[in-house]
Amino acid sequence: MPRVRFNQTRNQILAVLLATGVGCCSFSGCAQSGPSNNPPETSRATIKAVQATVHRDIALEKVTPRRLDSERLAAVQFIDSDRGWIASANGSLYRTVDRGETWTKRRIPLPSGAVLSSFSFVNSTSGWLAAQKNGTDVLDPNSDEFWIMHSADGGDTWAVQHNGKGAQIERIRFFHNTEGWAVGIRFVRREVLQAVPFILYTNRQGQWWTDVSERLRPDRPVNGITDVHSVKASEATIVTVHGRLFRTTNGGADWHELSSFEHESTSTYFGRLAQTPSGYFWLLGGSDNWEGMSGFLAKQQSDGSWVSFQVDSYFRDGLFVSDKDIVVCGHTRPDGKPIVFGGHAEGVILRSSDAGQNWSVVYQNKNSASFNALAVNGGAAWVVGENGLVVRIELPTKNGDMVKTAQIMR
Repeated sequence: MPRVRFNQTRNQILAVLLATGVGCCSFSGCAQSGPSNNPPETSRATIKAVQATVHRDIALEKVTPRRLDSERLAAVQFIDSDRGWIASANGSLYRTVDRGETWTKRRIPLPSGAVLSSFSFVNSTSGWLAAQKNGTDVLDPNSDEFWIMHSADGGDTWAVQHNGKGAQIERIRFFHNTEGWAVGIRFVRREVLQAVPFILYTNRQGQWWTDVSERLRPDRPVNGITDVHSVKASEATIVTVHGRLFRTTNGGADWHELSSFEHESTSTYFGRLAQTPSGYFWLLGGSDNWEGMSGFLAKQQSDGSWVSFQVDSYFRDGLFVSDKDIVVCGHTRPDGKPIVFGGHAEGVILRSSDAGQNWSVVYQNKNSASFNALAVNGGAAWVVGENGLVVRIELPTKNGDMVKTAQIMR
């Protein structure tokens, strides 16, 4: 599971719950002729699965690693070429106004015992974050607690706007200064403990949040929401743990299923959803357990079909620099041992210039167990991970091909 999510005990319970609601490998989706901004009715679609190739002896791009203390860095965002933020799970916020040359540290006053799970800035001053605290009684669905906090001064000070119990927020995203979404998972007791979707929506700058979870009425159970993508007012697309996409055009009052990808392995976790520059959806995730480890990327095609790629590294975050140029981050296991058998994880950054068919290792570090998030500002990608590691990657191209000038740090 991606980091800054659930504690180990919650993960064990969740794994059992998720395994009960998914059958064999199947895929359906919207068969459309253009980008997914205007989705048609759901229909059967085809998928082409590809085992991608990773070239581990090739290093690309110019890489500049540095450390911000020794914290567990969870998220990064840039709003333009100069201004950006990096956040740690325990509440440190680093801000830059000079393209990452210098970073100013602030402490977020998180509630006692809470960790930061996600943040979203819409301009240089206004931003929101989600924090959560796992309850001590894992069988009590109301023992979890979450907070949504707002800053009006670029992250210097924060105030709680919303507080609730019985849910965990995976992602918070604001479309603009007025409208935002917070999605995640809620545990409920219906004879047995169950995991169900949790969706909050605001169009009042976060001063008032509406729980629209019950408006999502799928034809079969949905266990939780991991990401939300929005580019228009009142519209949003969400992805579930196992890769089902739902869309609303009226602030969550109604939901339409766009597509569904239920992988043959119930342990595959889809944690990231976005659109390519041309407007087609892509989703990303992976699996890392006793069965093995893999990273998964699925990309929607112009004819409504999908193509998926798998490699032997776990994907935690990614972005499409262009329709063919992709950067992803996560971790790999050089010794090949699963984590349950004492396997060693190393943070890894990969890049593909042919839309996912072939990948090259941009950077790998044995002293950082994972890279957790990435963002782009101008011609550079910023990747953050464990032990306070921050990596800046220049993204130059030459005649359409990537310049081979990077390194692997061992």
